[in-house]
Amino acid sequence: MEVDLLDKGREYIEDGSFEKAQIILRRILSDDPKHARAVELSGDLVLKLGRDAEAIQRYESASDYYTNANQYAEAILCLEKITGIDKSNEEIIARLADLYRFYGLPDKAINTILDLCTWAIDNKENAMFISGLRKVVELQPKNLALRFSFVKVLYSTSRLQDAEDELKKVKSLAEEAGDQEILEEVDKLFPQTDGGEELDPKSRIELGNLLYEIGSKDEAIVEFEKAVSDLVDSNETEEAINVLNRIIEIDPNNKDAINRINELKSGGAPVEAKAATEEVVEQAVPESQVEETIPTEAGEPKTEKAFPQAEIEEDLKPSVEDIIDQTVSEPKAEEETAQPETPEQTAGDEQAMEMFEDLDREIEGFVAATDTTTQEPSDEVEPSVEKGHDVPQLEGQIADIEFLLDEAKAPSIPSFEVAQEFDDFRKAIVWEETDVKKKMTLAKLAFDAGLYATALSYVVDVKQEKGTWPLSLEINGASLIKLGHYSEAKKVIAPTLLYEEISETQKVELRYLLASAYEGLGDFDNALRETERIISINPEYKDVKEMYTLMGGKDITFEKPKRESDKTIPPQKISISPPAQPEPFVQPAKMGPKEIIQEPAEEMYPTIIDQTPSTQSEKLSKDLPKKEPDTEERKGENIAFL
Repeated sequence: MEVDLLDKGREYIEDGSFEKAQIILRRILSDDPKHARAVELSGDLVLKLGRDAEAIQRYESASDYYTNANQYAEAILCLEKITGIDKSNEEIIARLADLYRFYGLPDKAINTILDLCTWAIDNKENAMFISGLRKVVELQPKNLALRFSFVKVLYSTSRLQDAEDELKKVKSLAEEAGDQEILEEVDKLFPQTDGGEELDPKSRIELGNLLYEIGSKDEAIVEFEKAVSDLVDSNETEEAINVLNRIIEIDPNNKDAINRINELKSGGAPVEAKAATEEVVEQAVPESQVEETIPTEAGEPKTEKAFPQAEIEEDLKPSVEDIIDQTVSEPKAEEETAQPETPEQTAGDEQAMEMFEDLDREIEGFVAATDTTTQEPSDEVEPSVEKGHDVPQLEGQIADIEFLLDEAKAPSIPSFEVAQEFDDFRKAIVWEETDVKKKMTLAKLAFDAGLYATALSYVVDVKQEKGTWPLSLEINGASLIKLGHYSEAKKVIAPTLLYEEISETQKVELRYLLASAYEGLGDFDNALRETERIISINPEYKDVKEMYTLMGGKDITFEKPKRESDKTIPPQKISISPPAQPEPFVQPAKMGPKEIIQEPAEEMYPTIIDQTPSTQSEKLSKDLPKKEPDTEERKGENIAFL
């Protein structure tokens, strides 16, 4: 009874009788608020009323109730209804993928996530796109090719740190599995974080100096440290110590550099940090500044910096000013070094730094730019032109700087296009075998629920299985017709009528669908032809006669098979029916009236009619004479009239 009520409620919803449907659903939910089917139908009802948010809540609740009852197919369809409302609900998609996996359809779980990723990439939702692909990777943890493809996708979306972390995982897993092919690919893609192995120590030192001059102190120290490592490896200890001293000039509190100098001087034997500090200071600091690092009377070294920042900047100025002096006619190096540091000088330094940074941008316009900044008269511009032989040297230095800066950068990651890498990612997925019966169950439920696109996705791969014929073919064609894809439906259904594995009686629904597809395309001639075939096989099938009439069909000409069947039926009735005994009444007419009246009359008439044979015979005898004279009189009257 309850099932009948729910079916009736669904019919009311489809017909638009929402008040009647609401009465039925309230009645059921008042007795059982967690009735999954009733909650699902209530979601259908509020969705028809335009309340999408409330419908999503009801579908989600119904899915939970179905899941608790281990009805995964019904739970899946509830979440599929939510995706029809909101395709970007990442949480629902994740739950739906898990339900597919629990139901035994892992391939469908992956396809569901890939659909979300496709939507995300079309709508430029990169975070959702990456999280979806990561979910797919988690579903196939042993697929190293898929993981490596995911790394490429991360690089293509400029997620360098995530790509490096994932690449390390791939390398570790490939080493455990002994997959040399993946390891080779990983080594090609693994970024060189040390600034490039092709730089020699001398180039690194020059690069470090340049980086420090342009204000990149930390990067300069990194380059110096790498140069030290290279020098130590090549047994150039003295040069390595000089580079370490340069590091201490930049960062006096760098204890690692101090300890490294101590180790190099002592041949690797550990020495107290205090002695190491004194040795470093003697080499790195002029005698005038050594007093700052000498221990006090109390035996404790001063905590002040041995290298005041102002003096460090003072020492670095000539290198910048020398470059500037090559383009300016009036030398100013001596004046600037002689003057103490002032706010105006600091501003000048900042201006010089800005000019230095402009070298990378435009070489040809550098001389003109300096001329405008000096605001010198036109007659003083000639000396700068006369020094034109210095400009090629400057250009060479700039080229060297650009080369070193380019080499110092991390090796460029190969350019990847997101769409191409996404395609490669999908190709790397390992698809498992599908449970055909479970997919057919979902397809039938989805079609009955009006989820035609979902039903189509279930049968798209299953329709090739002959064991699912003709149901899978019918769902496929009917879903296309419901979605309005008449041309595609015709192409799909028409070849199925030639399948010998399907009998003619089983092809009736396929012919009905093909006729509907023709009708949707406006091809009424072919539609009429298919309906005629259906009527010839089963004239009472659905509304085929009505369709035939509405499409302009004339009188039904396929009644011939009925007449042939009718011809076979009368002989059977004649042989069986008892009224075949009137013959004795005709034959005994020659033998005499006694034989006609005696036994047959007494046996037959009393069993059928209650009246006596005498009265019946009297009536017959009266009727017969009356008719004969009437005909004779009429004939006579007609003759007299003529």
